[in-house]
Amino acid sequence: MRLLACLSLLLLISLPAFAAQKRTQCSCMADTLEKRWEKSGAVFTGTVTDAFEVKEWSQRGNADLPLIVTVKVDQGYKGVEKGNTFKFYTNKHVNTCMGADFEAGKSYLFFAYQRVPDIYERWSLYDFPSGTYDVGGLCGGTRASDDPATAAEIAEIEKLPNDAKLLPDKDGVIGLPPEKPMATTKE
Repeated sequence: MRLLACLSLLLLISLPAFAAQKRTQCSCMADTLEKRWEKSGAVFTGTVTDAFEVKEWSQRGNADLPLIVTVKVDQGYKGVEKGNTFKFYTNKHVNTCMGADFEAGKSYLFFAYQRVPDIYERWSLYDFPSGTYDVGGLCGGTRASDDPATAAEIAEIEKLPNDAKLLPDKDGVIGLPPEKPMATTKE
């Protein structure tokens, strides 16, 4: 009886520690490579040069902060060429799988998905302007280049047929809103 009481007390004491652990369960699964290839406007590897929070878009209580991520294209597979600059309007991945934890200087395999006017995209956590691009979160297939699965996926990507046109750029940058860039400031 005393053992049962001690175990119960130990369980009650440890519950807050278990509750505080970060548990992320994605409500989606990445599509097959072929579907992601078909749905994306661009597929490439690139190095993040800048990732900053867009404070005016932050939603109270949401830890998945809105970000604008600037990427230098290292290798283009679809829609972009090496050396291009690409901007993503996305969010940080903390509690959902709708973004990614981008680090400046780190390389990633990107699948770029364009926001279309009047269409709700389940992969777009924030209501960024139509015409901008997002990564589709972890469920969209974007992952770090040093992820063991990335090399195998790139080998498969190189075998896919590519008849996609290059995405248009605006002042040397791909992914800006079509009308005018959002007024944002770094703080």
